Amino acid sequence: MPIVKVKDKFQVTVPADIRAKLSLKVGDLLEATVKNGHLELSPKTLVDREIALAEADIKAGRYLGPFETVEEGARALERFAKSRKVGRRAARRRTA
Repeated sequence: MPIVKVKDKFQVTVPADIRAKLSLKVGDLLEATVKNGHLELSPKTLVDREIALAEADIKAGRYLGPFETVEEGARALERFAKSRKVGRRAARRRTA
């Protein structure tokens, strides 16, 4: 078991064999936690909030496409926009 030294600014070097097993690269993020008096470092990946929301929409089936052509996609977007406008107008009439 490799031993590492805590350096200035509390930095430690992850031994090469451990880096290789975890496929760690410079700039990777690690989550630091304490479990039973031991320091545990776990590789983590961050996902942009907008990407996470988009992925949730796709999983929930809230998307248009795929389309064979740009024109087909544009027509679908126009139909979708028109359907949203009609729904808003009707909702406004009901509340007025």
